[in-house]
Amino acid sequence: MAEIKKEVRSIGQRISGLQAGETYTFVLKRPKPTADLTNARRCVKLTTGYLETARLAVDELEQAHQHASIGDITEAQRSVQRAKRCVERIGIAIWDARGHADNAKEDATDSPGDTKSAYDLGAKAADLSIQHAEWIAKGIEESMRAVSAFVDESSTRTIEQ
Repeated sequence: MAEIKKEVRSIGQRISGLQAGETYTFVLKRPKPTADLTNARRCVKLTTGYLETARLAVDELEQAHQHASIGDITEAQRSVQRAKRCVERIGIAIWDARGHADNAKEDATDSPGDTKSAYDLGAKAADLSIQHAEWIAKGIEESMRAVSAFVDESSTRTIEQ
């Protein structure tokens, strides 16, 4: 009877196909390394968490437009100010997320060969989430400029009348 060598990845692993009377040698192999994508996850979490804030900013801008349309300039200006605070919070979230994205890139460059692709994809996801947040923030800032101009124009029209 020959000695049979079996590779085991973890203690407690179930092994099938053993036959009585045979001699087996079990070799414990190193487990496959797993990628620690904490930095990429934090970045994505921060940049997706701003979506609620972006919705609030858009709602405030919509209210500012409605108030300016009916001539309630003071309330329209307050809504514009609240929208500006929301946009500032989005900028802060993007700034914080960039630090995690940079850390995810460093993780990708320092990663071992077995997990290189996972770290690279995590870094790419972090970059894309920041780009997405910046695009939405840019759109909200442009709409805020337009609504602010409309409120100012409505204010001057009200003063002239």
